[in-house]
Amino acid sequence: MGLTHVTVCLRPLTGRKKYEADFLVDTGATDSMAPAIRLKAIGIKPVGKTAYELANGDLVEYSYGMVIIEFMGELTAGRVIFGPDKCEP
Repeated sequence: MGLTHVTVCLRPLTGRKKYEADFLVDTGATDSMAPAIRLKAIGIKPVGKTAYELANGDLVEYSYGMVIIEFMGELTAGRVIFGPDKCEP
């Protein structure tokens, strides 16, 4: 079974800028991750930090912000993690 990607558009809760990219789909994920540099460029600001356990067992802490998420004709809102600048969304 291959990897699945969908085109996702992230926008700040207020404002018109957006970040659009092909995001890797992870059906077990509760948050989305995007490169911090891209989130900051559209005006997303960190509102908190939380710890995540990676698949290899490592614990890492990332900042997160709130965004509008649009994909496959659906619109919702949620948390987005400020990932490393070269991370895959």
